Amino acid sequence: MNKYTYLIISFTAFFLGLITIAFQQQWIILRLPTRAAAAHTLVPGNTTKKKPVIIIGWHANKWTREPKDLLWPTDKSEQIKQLVYGWLELAHNEQFGGKQISLQSIIICQNGLDAYISFDQAPLEKEWSIYRKWHHLESMIKTLKENGISLRSITWLVNHQPLIDPHLDFSQAWPFEGFLDSDVRSS
Repeated sequence: MNKYTYLIISFTAFFLGLITIAFQQQWIILRLPTRAAAAHTLVPGNTTKKKPVIIIGWHANKWTREPKDLLWPTDKSEQIKQLVYGWLELAHNEQFGGKQISLQSIIICQNGLDAYISFDQAPLEKEWSIYRKWHHLESMIKTLKENGISLRSITWLVNHQPLIDPHLDFSQAWPFEGFLDSDVRSS
C-alpha cells in the first residue's frame, strides 16, 4: 500500500469517528419514518382544509368581525387551537388585547363538551375595567361559537393553573353561552 491509501483510510476513519461521537452525543439526530407514521398520514379522513372563519373582537366599545382563512383540521381541539391562534393574532394586530400572549395548550375533556385553554400569561391587563375584561374573553367565546364549535364550558388557565384576576373569578369554568346577551351581528 502506498502513502495515499494510508492517508485516505486515516481521514475516512477520523470522519467516521467524528460522526459516531456526534451521533452518540445527540448532536446529530437520525429519525427514520416508521410504518405506523406512514399509515397515519395516508388516512383519507384525517385531512386539513382551508376554511373561511370569522374572528370576533371587542375594540373601542363595539364588536368587530374580521373574516380570515384558516387551516381547518378534523380534530375539535385543533379547530379550537386554530381559532384561538387567529383570535390572538387579531388581538395583537388590532391592539385590543394589551400585551403579546401565546397559547400553551388546549385540552378537551373526554365528554367533548368542556375545554381547558392555557396561556403563557394572563390575557387580561390588571388595569382594565371589569367591563372590558368580560368583553375581551366573551369575544373569544363568540369567535368559537360563530365558527361552529360547541362546548358546555371553558376553563381559563395561565401556565396550566387557574387564571387569577382581582376582579373576575376564574376558579370555576365559564359557561360557553357566555354572560352577555348582546348580539355581535347587531353592532
